[in-house]
Amino acid sequence: MPALTTDLNVLVCQKARDVPDFVLESLQLHEVNANVILPTLIKCCEKENSGGVIKDHLWIVVYKNTGDSFEVKVVVSCTDGLIGKYPIFLFSPLPSDSHQDRLMLPSLTLAARELFLNVSPRRVYSVFGPEVLSRTFAGIWTTNTNIQLAQDPYYYSCKISYLTLGTLIEKELPLASDQTGYLRPAVQTDVEGVARLNFLFAADAVCRFCLPQRIHL
Repeated sequence: MPALTTDLNVLVCQKARDVPDFVLESLQLHEVNANVILPTLIKCCEKENSGGVIKDHLWIVVYKNTGDSFEVKVVVSCTDGLIGKYPIFLFSPLPSDSHQDRLMLPSLTLAARELFLNVSPRRVYSVFGPEVLSRTFAGIWTTNTNIQLAQDPYYYSCKISYLTLGTLIEKELPLASDQTGYLRPAVQTDVEGVARLNFLFAADAVCRFCLPQRIHL
């Protein structure tokens, strides 16, 4: 394991309300890039504040104490969603040109070590985040666990985009002359159609940094 710098601190939170305010503020300031970690954290906080119990959730924060403030380096989440256990998500408020391996390696090494100490290696079946962070983190995880990266991973790459009131164009797209349709939430009878669409979506993209097994726990 590479040597760790002594000016970094690491915090492991198993409850959403234990995540410090300075971390939440950092996520909110970069809500587009934190568009998976932040909503899940907020929902978990709301559930805990209403008396609910959150289990098997983990947030790891690597930060630097500058004396006057706290500088977040990396946030790693290991959480569940409505459809099962999420992949590991990575977030950094630092600009993408600061994600070079040699700059982020100490922070990601600390985060990977804490993740290894707190969850089973089988829980880490896939890693999502900015490309350099994902690649570096996956390499560290392989070194720590001897779990090799998939040689031909089958998942998807994605790109963040967003819509504002200024770019929204209200336009109804016409259906083919022999079709009719309207918008509504999916129901149980739509399961096969939704499954087919999801399969086509996943088949049309590739992720290079997934770990080998598709483990469903």
